Amino acid sequence: MSTESIEFFNIEWSNKYDGFNAIAAKDLKPGDVIIHEHQFAQQILSQFQGQMCEICYKEVKEGFAMKWCARCKQAFYCSKQCQIKHWNLIHKFECKVFEKAEPGLLMQTIRISFRVYLRTMNMIMNENKQKDQNSMEAKQFKVSKNILDRGKPTETQIENMNSSPLPRKHIHTSNDFLSLLSHLDKASHQNKIGLQFVSSRLLQLLGINPSSPARYYQNANAVVEASEIIAKVINNFENCTCKETQDHYIAIFPRLALINHSCYPNVKHTYCTDGSALAIATKEIKKGESLFVSYVGLKYPFSIRQKKLLHWHFSCDCERCIKNIEGQLILKEMEENKKKVGQDGQTISIYNDYKFPSDMYGDALYSYIVSIFNPLEQLVQGSISKRKGQGFKATRIGSRFLNL
Repeated sequence: MSTESIEFFNIEWSNKYDGFNAIAAKDLKPGDVIIHEHQFAQQILSQFQGQMCEICYKEVKEGFAMKWCARCKQAFYCSKQCQIKHWNLIHKFECKVFEKAEPGLLMQTIRISFRVYLRTMNMIMNENKQKDQNSMEAKQFKVSKNILDRGKPTETQIENMNSSPLPRKHIHTSNDFLSLLSHLDKASHQNKIGLQFVSSRLLQLLGINPSSPARYYQNANAVVEASEIIAKVINNFENCTCKETQDHYIAIFPRLALINHSCYPNVKHTYCTDGSALAIATKEIKKGESLFVSYVGLKYPFSIRQKKLLHWHFSCDCERCIKNIEGQLILKEMEENKKKVGQDGQTISIYNDYKFPSDMYGDALYSYIVSIFNPLEQLVQGSISKRKGQGFKATRIGSRFLNL
């Protein structure tokens, strides 16, 4: 069973972002839909497991009992129809793994990480079977099989991506997910160990030797490949809500992830009751202009915005941030001291522990406290969120597994 997106934008290659960048395919006005995308993968948050349907997010009510998978007892549904749909979508690949896994292992982001790995590997296998070596092959961009380099599309491949008439129906492929950034090269030693542990456990449940060759990448073994895929999940999952005030599930939207960050955005996104995501223009956008969302709350002052953006290993240089002269001096200092040699001889990044001047925290702290205790503020900030370069994440994400 496939998932898809309906798109009203074009794609270009950006050296600035070292990856794809979404641009307007036509003149847009406020309210115009830019993309409607169904999830590549999702996971109901742990506190709602057993209380919400995996497919339609219907909540359990008094006198109503959820159905569950009799085999793994890890997936819950409101009806037989939803159970069949979920089985065809992903559960037939994960059921045996979930059955063997200890319950605590499937908490937080590990469940969606396992799901994405299983779905991606299955897609790669099916795509290889269907591969037809013809003239169209060269026109399709494929992520490099070198795990250290995602590759860069040719002009012909870019033109092919933008060739079909609008709106475009895009069926998800393994390439959509593999194109995302993992930032694994920037992860701390501790987080790399954590990734390797989770990856090794997944492979053990699947009966795969961690040292065996990778299925897609040519210069990696199975555990390195699994770590790369799980790191992409951690760096790109989105906190979502199907209600009004609280996040209920996390999901991967690889096509929506093509829209990059700015603290002065022209796009915002929201979620539909079926779990899909909708991105809408918030101002007039000319054809060919870049599309931007904000990965962080727009009401946060410079110091808090930049602090949150360090999660994606970059500092923002949008028009709003450039005009902040004091903030630019701070960023210059951070760049100059970005890399230092620690006492153990290892290279460390000051980005991870940078302390902003205390006199900048007055308004920032007040804004942050208000956002926590004001439900309306949470609703507004929750609908304006995003990720880095090719990754995608929400305002209040605070990775519950690994902080890559």
